[in-house]
Formats: sequence, structure tokens, C-alpha cells
Amino acid sequence: MAYRKLRNIKGKILDKALEIGANEGVYNITARKIAKNCDISTHTIYNHFLSMRELIDTIAFNYDRKYMEDIKKVILEGYSKQEIFYHFLDIFIREKNNTLYYISYVHCYGFNPTCKNDRTSEFVPYARYIFNDDIDDNTIMFLWDFITRILFYYAEKIIKGFIPYDEHYKSMMFNAITQGIDSFIKNDIK
Repeated sequence: MAYRKLRNIKGKILDKALEIGANEGVYNITARKIAKNCDISTHTIYNHFLSMRELIDTIAFNYDRKYMEDIKKVILEGYSKQEIFYHFLDIFIREKNNTLYYISYVHCYGFNPTCKNDRTSEFVPYARYIFNDDIDDNTIMFLWDFITRILFYYAEKIIKGFIPYDEHYKSMMFNAITQGIDSFIKNDIK
């Protein structure tokens, strides 16, 4: 019996799962759907991933890591807070499948916005640049969660055509977010 050589099958599995997650939600990703769309068996999927949760997490973590590297870069290059906001909003809209997948992933599996998050040490230094050095780590994590969720929220509304993507709306979004955060910091943090 001859076996066919599968090239970059792990990448194809990840791509198909990303597509399903973006279009149908991560809760609809199944080994059978992926296998059918990749013309492989479900066994092939489990040769590359121990579980569906590992596969689903891998896509989200790859996405997250990519943007953590990007935020490091733009901070080191001296982008203003507004430039950072616009930069990521542009990316999230341009990379709509990644964005819709990640929104679904966070909705299903959540994000721990406290210091108990095992990636706090990664998030806090960059979040401090955006917020304020005098804020405790738990508050920083809360604000980080807030701003990223708002960015994703607006990106999703733009992707789905609910609001236009022009300078007026970009400015309104940025002002609403920064005014809310500034008010929170001034009034609620003693």
C-alpha cells in the first residue's frame, strides 16, 4: 500500500482550524471538520496535537505571541499611545480571521485579568508604558484586559461593517478609551 506524502500538514490543520474558528467560533472546531476540509483523517490531526484544546490554544497563543512581539517593537520605536492604538486597530482589521478567532477564543476560554495570570510578567512592562508606572500590577492587568477587549470590540464592529473605518471614528474610539482610562485612574486609584 502506498502512502501519500503530506506536506506542511500541521500548518494546514492550523489554517483550517483558524478559518473555522473565525467563521463559526472556536466552539465549532472539531477534528472531523478539520479532517474533512484538509482531506486527512482525524488520526493525522492527533499525530500533531494531543487534543483539540491544544490545537485551539496553539492558534490563540501564536496570535498572542506575534502581537506581544509587535507591541515591544512599536514601544521601542517610540510610538505614541495613539499611534499604538491605530497601529493595532489597523492590524486587527487587516488580519480579520486572526482577530475574529481570538475574540471567539477569549469569549469561550476567558482571560485572567489579575496577577494570577501566568503571563503577567510579559504583559505588565508593556501595559505600564500605556498606562501609568504608579499603578499596582493587578490594576495594570485589569486595564490591559479592558483596552485589548475594547480594541477587539471595535475591530469586530468595523470588520462586520457596523461602523465605518475612517479618521473620525478612529479618533472617537481612541478618545473614548483614553478618557475612560484616565477617569478610572484619577478617580478610582488612590
